[in-house]
This record gives sequence, C-alpha cells and structure tokens, in this order.
Amino acid sequence: MRNPDYAGSNYDSDRDVADIAKILRKTIKASYPGIKARVAIKRYSGGCSLGVTIVAANFQVLTDSFVDARKAGNWDYSGRSCYTPAAIEIKDELAALARSYTYREVDTMTDYFNVSCYTDADFDRNKILTAEAEGRVSLVAKPKRAQSRAARKPAARKPAEIAARPAHWDNMTAGKKAAWTKAFRTGQVAIHRCERRS
Repeated sequence: MRNPDYAGSNYDSDRDVADIAKILRKTIKASYPGIKARVAIKRYSGGCSLGVTIVAANFQVLTDSFVDARKAGNWDYSGRSCYTPAAIEIKDELAALARSYTYREVDTMTDYFNVSCYTDADFDRNKILTAEAEGRVSLVAKPKRAQSRAARKPAARKPAEIAARPAHWDNMTAGKKAAWTKAFRTGQVAIHRCERRS
C-alpha cells in the first residue's frame, strides 16, 4: 500500500524548481532577517533537488562542546547534536518551507517513487565554525548606510570666509587655496603666509 500522497501547501505542478528557488530566496530574505542563506538547485536524469544552506546567523549556531571538539581535532562530532536549539528550530523551519513547494508519493514496497523535487536545509558548518571558533558569533553583515547626497557635498562657504580671502585668491593654485581654507577654519589664518594684507 502506498504512503499517503504529500502535496505541500505551496505546491504548484506548473512551477519549475528554478522558480521555487527564486521564491525561497525572497521569502527567506524578508522573513528571516537574522540569517544569510543561499538556495541552490541541481538537475539530473532522475529529477531535481533544492538545497537551502545557511551561511551566517545573528545567533550562536554551534554548541560550545562541538566547537571545543573541533578545536581539539575531533571530527566525529556531527549530527543535530552540534547545533543549538535556536539553530535547530531555524533549520527545521526552512526545511519545512522548502518542502511545502514539493509533491511526494512513495511506496517502498514496490519501489515506487514520485517526488517533484528533493529538498534539504542545513548550515554551512565550516564557515560558521570559522567564526564561532574565534569566539565571535557569525553575524550577518549589516548593510552599509548609503551616504546622503547632502553629506557628500563640501561644507558651505561662510560669508566671513569669503570676505577674508586674500586679494590674489583667483591667482592662487588649488593647493594654496586648500591650505588657506584649512588655516582659516582652524584659526591660524593670521600666521598663514596667504593671509590678506592690508
């Protein structure tokens, strides 16, 4: 007897695995701002697969005992036991999310497999271990704040500064103008060689 058919809540028979990958990337970015993940697909003669790999998170992913074991050269420490409860929760949520876009009908007794796409979700333990082994949580890089156009503009020239310029200002080189301006703004214009002469 076949296992009950499984069709995820987001399953669409007309949707290609590449389209699912695009949807997952957008969903993860919008719904999980605390993590950074990549979504990759593979196609082969027997079907296709979709994998979600978390490469960074703003919480501790690996248990202290796992990190210590790796530092000591123990590479047999694996499985879910290497993850913190928070990491396991996120991992399972993303696995369920990816699976919700698939269809599955399997009967192991007759070796019958009808799976739209195989899915998996896991952490990139090597990348995260590199960060956490050094005693720092693998924080997602904060987006750089775009500098406003107003902030990029040079400071407005004040009337007093313009009035104090040397009489030969227009004949001065750019370097000398910059030196005079710096001296004026730091209160050293009186001893600067470019000061206005009476």
